Amino acid sequence: MKPIQPAIKNKLIQSIYELNAAFDHFSQGEAGIEGDTLWGRIVAAILTRHDEAKALHHNNHPRPIWKLHIDDFFFYYQLLPQLVKVGDIVGTRSQAIFEPTQDLLAEFTTELE
Repeated sequence: MKPIQPAIKNKLIQSIYELNAAFDHFSQGEAGIEGDTLWGRIVAAILTRHDEAKALHHNNHPRPIWKLHIDDFFFYYQLLPQLVKVGDIVGTRSQAIFEPTQDLLAEFTTELE
């Protein structure tokens, strides 16, 4: 396993959505795996592969939103001082989004704290 990326070290990783039965249904439908397994893969990818993520910069949004691909999914996340917030998770086969929003940027903070 690759070492933990310095930008992520000692940060809590959280989903902005509740990882419930709907998340299990989404992950099983997209890749035939349990939601806990998918979440574990997301956390491991952030910890060890942040350097492979693509930074997306948007006007009027002070922090980049990161996009990272894993297996049959890609997802978006934001680095905050004490934590990492994971937003939309997308199945690459069907382009289905877990808990989609109208505005990806609305999911993430614009605060610089």
